[in-house]
Amino acid sequence: MCMSKIVYAEGQVLARANGDVMQFATPWMLLYGGSSLVTGLDVRAAEANAGLRVGWRTADILGERPNAWQTLGTQRTANNEYLESFDVSAETSSLLVQAAVFAGLTTGTTPKGAFARLWAAQKDGGMVVARQRVELLPSSTTVSIPIGAPFSAVGVTGLMAAIVFYGVQGTIVSPSFVWRPYTIGDNRFPGTWSTITTGSNITGDGLLNTSGAITTTSALMAQAGFQYSTSGSTPNGVADVIIAAKTS
Repeated sequence: MCMSKIVYAEGQVLARANGDVMQFATPWMLLYGGSSLVTGLDVRAAEANAGLRVGWRTADILGERPNAWQTLGTQRTANNEYLESFDVSAETSSLLVQAAVFAGLTTGTTPKGAFARLWAAQKDGGMVVARQRVELLPSSTTVSIPIGAPFSAVGVTGLMAAIVFYGVQGTIVSPSFVWRPYTIGDNRFPGTWSTITTGSNITGDGLLNTSGAITTTSALMAQAGFQYSTSGSTPNGVADVIIAAKTS
């Protein structure tokens, strides 16, 4: 299981005297399981004193709620092609990653332009294996909901769940991220659910990102799930769940 998808963006850039400013960004891609973000920058029609850099940032769950930009890469001033890698192995709590081109003047105050193209890909990344919308209904006992269909468990070492809760009334008690194995490829005979993580009670709209290791050496397939119970007056809500798997 390897994240080999390449994302791409291009555009005109304008370097100004107020430091490195983001010009354009690639689409978001899956970060979970990745060790290195590899970028390719093509600089063309660069005017004197225009400096370009590659930057990157993560998002725990939604691209609309990103984390801060990380330390920028090497400044590029000449028309050329540049390959640069960024270590993302420490970003274990984020689901997504994005690369971008920044521009700023190397000297002077007169704005200078350039044209840039940017490619980015993940090394050793995982993949999204399931996604599902779950209607949270009242239940005083624990409910177990499978998320998506069973997927290949061969080589899988960890799972991440990114969950968006909205329209929540009452209390969603002890929301738990779980999984179960399938010894063979017959999905009629699943194993028992095992808890990966258990979160705090949910009493309103919010986001939950959680992950953990699993052992799949005795399973051909696996399936992720969501467990919860409820309390309070007419508890209900909706949860959008994304499941990602990694092999490293």
